[in-house]
Amino acid sequence: LPNKKLGNMIEIAFPESSQAQLAPRVPSPDAVAACQARGTFEFEIDRYSVYRDFPAGAFIQSPVYNIGGYDWCILFFPGGHDATEAAHASKHHVAVTIQLMTQGSLVAVSYDMGLVEHHTRAFRYVTECETAEFDTRRGCPQGYSEWHLSRFMFRCDLHHLYTARYMDDDSLIIKGTLAVLKSTDSPPSDLPMDLGKLLEVREGADVTFKVAGETFPAHRTIVAARSPVFKTLLQAGPMKEDASASSIVINDMEPNVFKAFLHFIYTDSLPSMDDYSDSDVTELMCQILVAAYRFSMDRLMFFCEHIISRSLEVETVSTVLVLADRYHCKRLKDACMEFMISDRMKHVVKTEGYTHLKRNNPSLLLEALEKAAMSRKF
Repeated sequence: LPNKKLGNMIEIAFPESSQAQLAPRVPSPDAVAACQARGTFEFEIDRYSVYRDFPAGAFIQSPVYNIGGYDWCILFFPGGHDATEAAHASKHHVAVTIQLMTQGSLVAVSYDMGLVEHHTRAFRYVTECETAEFDTRRGCPQGYSEWHLSRFMFRCDLHHLYTARYMDDDSLIIKGTLAVLKSTDSPPSDLPMDLGKLLEVREGADVTFKVAGETFPAHRTIVAARSPVFKTLLQAGPMKEDASASSIVINDMEPNVFKAFLHFIYTDSLPSMDDYSDSDVTELMCQILVAAYRFSMDRLMFFCEHIISRSLEVETVSTVLVLADRYHCKRLKDACMEFMISDRMKHVVKTEGYTHLKRNNPSLLLEALEKAAMSRKF
């Protein structure tokens, strides 16, 4: 019988349950230390047809791999990671989990993962150059020992598009590289939690942001330190000279967007979005991405691009592509085009978003079609 493991999907910087879990899930790309150790794993799944109809939450576990002095394993979920997500988009994906099995450790890693073509042994990346942090020390929130790729690959792609190349004699090989970037025995940082509490209690707040009729007290020093645009607004001109000028009106933004944006400024993470549907999360993240661009928050843009690229849908991909191009989000733009030029293009062309794309952004559509022709996928 397959193992059964249920739990909340872990997304970048999304706390699993409580507001107290504010530690960033992904280390900053420019802050990680040099690679300490690197290793490769190959997880071969024999008799794949036996497992392909497993229910959500049922998994196959790999052997244990020792990389960088730590024990790791891979969990493969043919029916998706979590049964509670069955009504949402994740039900269309197979999922993969990386699990740190060594207890009492804090480890930051980068990884890539993909499939091996049986005849040529060629490697096709599914995820490339991702980073994650694992924490198995006593007292740390449950679930930090794992990193879930809940949308590793569309089930239809795996079962049909790649069957001939990546299935041989009913066998599938998942291959990846894991690089240990840094490890430490020091306790987890409580700075994001403390700053989050400071924002919540509003103690010492000396500036107020007014957004669509709602007010958000904040601390000008913290806000200015995180955004060069806010630094200019708060430390120059009337706001600097006149202490009574302590209010800033933010136009063209919804209060819930600014609230999430301000939360990131203080905690370097996004608030819990458990109450949102997948489509609502995508829409909110697109709005936060625009806010991040507007206030020059590059790290937040990186987070938004990553999350949106993992939640693309046929109905929304054309609209997201226009957004990515307008705000110079190359990673997200590439993800949209890759999504469109697969066998899903026949469904994309029927959407209202595609009609608007064809009418208002023909050069962008031409770019996507040229990429499709070069890749010979469309």
